[in-house]
Amino acid sequence: MMPNKAKYYNPNPTYLRQLIAQIGLSQREIARRLGIDETLFRKYLVGTDRSTHRPIPYPVQVALECWAERSG
Repeated sequence: MMPNKAKYYNPNPTYLRQLIAQIGLSQREIARRLGIDETLFRKYLVGTDRSTHRPIPYPVQVALECWAERSG
């Protein structure tokens, strides 16, 4: 897969939760292994209508996609 933010960026929390389900680890464990603060990681996963939502950085999305692909 060749990263292309303009074409493939999808910060939708539902999509991200699907990737997490494919990986099969807890949000806490995924955040730990990625070296991301757990609280910040959870902010990527809350609804976009919430004031605490933060869009996931594209490199983190790509990492999750690659990880999910290898886990599936």
